[in-house]
Amino acid sequence: MSLMSAAAMPLFYENLAGELPPDAGKRLRQFLCTEKALGDGLVAAVRRAFAASGATPSDSLDRDRRAFVLRCVSMVLDPFAPPTFGDGINWQKPEFLAMLEACALFSAHLMRDLFARFSQVSGAADADKRDGVIYLNGRPLSPTDVAERILMVYQLTHVEAMERVLDAAWEERTSARYADRAVTTMVDGRVVWSTDRDAFSAGPDGLVWQRSGTTWFGAGHVFGSRPDVVFADHAVMRMSHASLQSTKDLWRAGPQAARPQLV
Repeated sequence: MSLMSAAAMPLFYENLAGELPPDAGKRLRQFLCTEKALGDGLVAAVRRAFAASGATPSDSLDRDRRAFVLRCVSMVLDPFAPPTFGDGINWQKPEFLAMLEACALFSAHLMRDLFARFSQVSGAADADKRDGVIYLNGRPLSPTDVAERILMVYQLTHVEAMERVLDAAWEERTSARYADRAVTTMVDGRVVWSTDRDAFSAGPDGLVWQRSGTTWFGAGHVFGSRPDVVFADHAVMRMSHASLQSTKDLWRAGPQAARPQLV
């Protein structure tokens, strides 16, 4: 049986972002780069952006609000155009850079948790015991089955939990530790900046985060590892999640817990 491997994060994002506008990430970046947009923090800014989108109360409001928080993932995974005059982005604005860093940290935690949940509901955690193939009710798991389970584990994530992790990420990336940033506007068509032990670059393939020389997030990486989905004959899939750890405690609904240190 021939096998092909693909990065899990782009596959998950493709399934989750299917209903988002094509320019969702770009538009939210522009909204959050306006004057005083982030004055009350990232979560408050995202809520204002959600309200400004014209959403009205309905049975699907919680789903819509969750989808709007998902735009924070779009902001770092969607392509960045080269800076141009009048594009609405100020790359010298520390709060804007901290916002992108926080969205990358939030996205890494969200994806890592979804990978772990997907493994539980798909049987991927036991795939290695069955020749690397997932079986569902005695038959190989198809790409349609995988897509359905990606959406299922995402829909089980409470929007309030997403906002708590996003808020913790913002608090962390705006802390004194990351107060100093060195920005280089253009390097080979990418905007590059660094702070503490982290280096970031934004370009056609989205945001890439390097930590101590290791690709920490972006280009298919999540917290320094590259979880893969393995295809067999285009119809059978499993997850290789070496070094993958669950962050389920951060996502449980309920009373506000002590603020977690995310990295």
